[in-house]
Amino acid sequence: YWIAINIVSSIGRGKNLEPLNEEKIFTVYKDIYEYFVKSEGKKVIEGNMAERLDKYIFPPTLSDNEHKLSCNRPICGGGITLVLCDINGDLYPCGCSNMTSRFVLGNVNSLNDDFYLHQIYEFHRKDKKYYEECHRCDASKLCNFGCTGFNIFDNSTFESECRATKMLFSYLEREDPQ
Repeated sequence: YWIAINIVSSIGRGKNLEPLNEEKIFTVYKDIYEYFVKSEGKKVIEGNMAERLDKYIFPPTLSDNEHKLSCNRPICGGGITLVLCDINGDLYPCGCSNMTSRFVLGNVNSLNDDFYLHQIYEFHRKDKKYYEECHRCDASKLCNFGCTGFNIFDNSTFESECRATKMLFSYLEREDPQ
């Protein structure tokens, strides 16, 4: 009764698909939200929207964000609470970061602490927009702050998700608080 729908970059066999624009992403968000309302949360739960709504209703504190590292927080757990090991023993921060060697953390047979920490720092580095806009944005209550692994390959989806999240926030602000 729990699923997760991820809006991500088109990669692999789907790499030639046209990325979803903000209107299409917002439609997905709105449809999932309306399903939640209609089913009163008693049927299938879409985990990403459930977490977004939880953050909307109970905004996380700075301490919450420091202690819960997940894909839907300003800092994810990639390389900190989660590590992907491929069949060659190469380590990556997460399953979304293994499409390039840019974020390889090392190999299980030859780990270097300094290199590992440097790679984690680079993986979690935020861009100028994050520091100048995201913290002041009301929609940050709902935001997943983008996926570092996917943003390398498709920044347009990141920007579309940002605008769709702002649209969802505006939509929820007009909804009945119940």
